[in-house]
Amino acid sequence: MKRWLLIPVALFSLVLAVPSSQGGLFGRKKGCASDCAAPTQCVVGYRNETRTVTVNEYVTEARTVNVTEYQTVAETRNVTRYKTEEVKETKPVTFTVYERVKEVRNEEYYVCEAQTKPETRTYTIQERVETPKTGTRRVSKPVTKTEARTVTRDMGHWETQCSEVVCSSGSSCGGRKGLCGRRKSCGGCESECVQTRLVSRKVWVAQPVTTTENVTFTTCEWVNENYNYVEVSYKPVTKTETVNVTTNVTVKKSRPVEVWTSKPVTKTENRTFVSYKSTPVTEAVTVNVCRPVTVARTVNVRVCRPVTKTVEVRVPVYGTIECATPTYSSGCDSGHHHK
Repeated sequence: MKRWLLIPVALFSLVLAVPSSQGGLFGRKKGCASDCAAPTQCVVGYRNETRTVTVNEYVTEARTVNVTEYQTVAETRNVTRYKTEEVKETKPVTFTVYERVKEVRNEEYYVCEAQTKPETRTYTIQERVETPKTGTRRVSKPVTKTEARTVTRDMGHWETQCSEVVCSSGSSCGGRKGLCGRRKSCGGCESECVQTRLVSRKVWVAQPVTTTENVTFTTCEWVNENYNYVEVSYKPVTKTETVNVTTNVTVKKSRPVEVWTSKPVTKTENRTFVSYKSTPVTEAVTVNVCRPVTVARTVNVRVCRPVTKTVEVRVPVYGTIECATPTYSSGCDSGHHHK
């Protein structure tokens, strides 16, 4: 805890020690304004006093503690090891080997030979047979004919005719111009004005005339006609012929050949065998072992210790005063003029 915090702690302890009936350390006494005729106890000043207080502070101390450490220690141990030794031994061995031997053998084999033989074969062919015949067929032939027909012809002509057509109609007031070229006033707005003119135009005048005439025309007629044709047919004919046929025949033959074969032969010989024998051997070996060791160490430790200190505090001074001015709301205010 820091030292500048000691003064507020001492002041707080002093405030708790002052009775509440006296208005506290810095307060005013209650009831001074209600009874100003009788003498009262009020704060008339302050004085400095030296007081002893106890505070807690952190202090660094040196302490001796036991610490467990691990150290490497050399130790001697007996270790059993196996030593391998080589042992040689000669023994007779009987074994079988295969030797190559040349022999002559008869080998049979097959060959394919071509042989030709005459052979009679019978086969069937289709012969063409042509037969002339006469048939009848229908054909279309053009025929010219003349017959009387009724014919109607228009023997009319063109004429020029004159007719009267309306060129303008409508109200005389505000109407549009008609086909006559300009509007003609009819003398009033209530009557209608109608204008006409003569127009000439060509008109065809029909004059149908019916007559009987001989008309020559060509038409097609179906007639029967005889014609000659050849009918073709085929008939089977069996024939016989002799041909040479070549075939392949398998023939068995033999021949001498030389071959190499392997024959087993038994032999005996001395051979050296090598074996290995393990023998246990005890030896002293130095090994490094990690062992725990307790060691005293001095370390710095922060501890909280009570410390007694002397501090100066302001203490209020209480006295008896009279309320000289009855207009004050509180007679305790006069005590603040004394220092």
